[in-house]
Amino acid sequence: MKNNPILKEIKILLEDKPKLFMLLYPYMLVIAIALGVYFVLNLNDVARQSVPPKLADTTAVVADLSVIAAKSVPAADLKAISQPSPELIENGKQSFQKLCASCHGESGNGAGPAAGVLNPAPRDFTSSENWINGQSVTGIFTSMEEGIPNSAMVAYDYLPTEEKFALLHYIRSTFIKNAPNVTTDEIAALDQTYNLSAGAEVPAQIPVADAINLIGNEHNKEIKKYESLFNEIKTESVPGSFLFQRVSNSPVQVLSILEKSSDWRKSVSSLNDFLLANIGALCFNQTVYNLSATELETLYTYLQKKV
Repeated sequence: MKNNPILKEIKILLEDKPKLFMLLYPYMLVIAIALGVYFVLNLNDVARQSVPPKLADTTAVVADLSVIAAKSVPAADLKAISQPSPELIENGKQSFQKLCASCHGESGNGAGPAAGVLNPAPRDFTSSENWINGQSVTGIFTSMEEGIPNSAMVAYDYLPTEEKFALLHYIRSTFIKNAPNVTTDEIAALDQTYNLSAGAEVPAQIPVADAINLIGNEHNKEIKKYESLFNEIKTESVPGSFLFQRVSNSPVQVLSILEKSSDWRKSVSSLNDFLLANIGALCFNQTVYNLSATELETLYTYLQKKV
């Protein structure tokens, strides 16, 4: 072992530090570059010191809309709801917690959970300064009805009139000191502006999946209708039928377009303009350029009767 030449070389190498460094330097450089590349490629994860989270599939439908029948909302009793009552204020509190507290805070001071990311900040109802529309019934109702431009305050015009009044009564009685009194003239002006005493018609609502199916069924019915019409055209041995088939790239699509448009029906010239304007893969082909005046008139007469 003492005469082992390999051990002697290693011993000499360990004693010669500069030579050892020069020998190991290329390997150290390769390792450093590899670590650097790995760091750059995983910079986001390294900065977070965490494994990338598994993102939820937001395209998955969790729950569809429910079925709601159309209904008529009776006119609001403006005389009754224009003045605050314990019942209205309690209803307003419930609506406030559901719709407003996330931004304005449960204390109405504009410090709700979502306020930190909003610019401008939500309205502090406890402060009398910088109100856009004022603290009056008219001012707060207008803000709810129309929203505040260039802010996160959207319009709540879809709310029933009674709920909007309940909300404003709760806000005025709970957060605003010395709120301006409401007058009959003020309520009359609001009614004239927003037609509050007219009631409303609430449209029906159906699940999105059902709506898609209905639209699909209507489309399929329409396609079958034009397919049937084209099959009828193909069985007719008349010049108009031959001309139509000659100029159409997609006859079923063309029949749909022709039926839904009245532009071409005015005259032979109008049909010619219509043909030239709708040359394409799904409509007419370039043989329309070769139609003679007689052929164009024949096609016009045929389509007037057929479509």
